[in-house]
Amino acid sequence: FGSEAPFGESADGKTLAVALAGGYAPPGGKGKPYKLAVIDLPSSSKTNEFPLPAGTVTAVAVTPDGSKAGVFR
Repeated sequence: FGSEAPFGESADGKTLAVALAGGYAPPGGKGKPYKLAVIDLPSSSKTNEFPLPAGTVTAVAVTPDGSKAGVFR
């Protein structure tokens, strides 16, 4: 049941974006949405977090300069 969270890293190695699953829902319940966490790698700190619409994220991409990120479903 375990799997690695989808992530993307900037070309300069300073920014990491990780899609974090919100969690599992009980049978018949609505699952919690994913979140996109942005991490500054040199300082090891989370710089931002964005809610994502419901659905499974399969990949994350980050622009070379780390200024933008996108998710794929």
